[in-house]
Amino acid sequence: MNAENAEKNLWDQVRSLSQISVRLAQWGLATLLGFWTALYFVRKDMLGALSSPLVTPSPSPTASSALDAFLLQARHPLPIVRFVIGNVLLWLVAFMFYKMSNWIRTRLFFYIKCFEELPTIYPDENVRVYPKMPPNNRTMGINIVALFFFVPFADCVLYGLNWCFWWLKL
Repeated sequence: MNAENAEKNLWDQVRSLSQISVRLAQWGLATLLGFWTALYFVRKDMLGALSSPLVTPSPSPTASSALDAFLLQARHPLPIVRFVIGNVLLWLVAFMFYKMSNWIRTRLFFYIKCFEELPTIYPDENVRVYPKMPPNNRTMGINIVALFFFVPFADCVLYGLNWCFWWLKL
């Protein structure tokens, strides 16, 4: 293999990994927003079931008080345990997409680093010299973290605001 073929192969790898990275970011964000939307409707139905009794209370005072213990007041937020189950799902999906994008980013920077080594591998041939990247270029990783973990974080913030202001009955 000569330097021209090696350079062409490296460019193909960098181009394909860049496209995969963009597609993964698109699909990851779409998946997270889809899960968040589905969780909204599941939580809405769950809250409706918890706040209005579907069963007529029995005449026994102990059964009625036991049923009332599971009912929520009007406009009360969803209990924390029910919220955490859905939120953990969001965090797991975000972490899964983050790890996949991190793997792709690692491969991408490996191939970019190979560009820097081409002149040392093929010293006799005329090889273009590419600019060196900083050794700790973390901008791409920070943006991916912010992209994927925004949805679960926003879910926690909205739930916290719901608990803080539920007494306003807006």
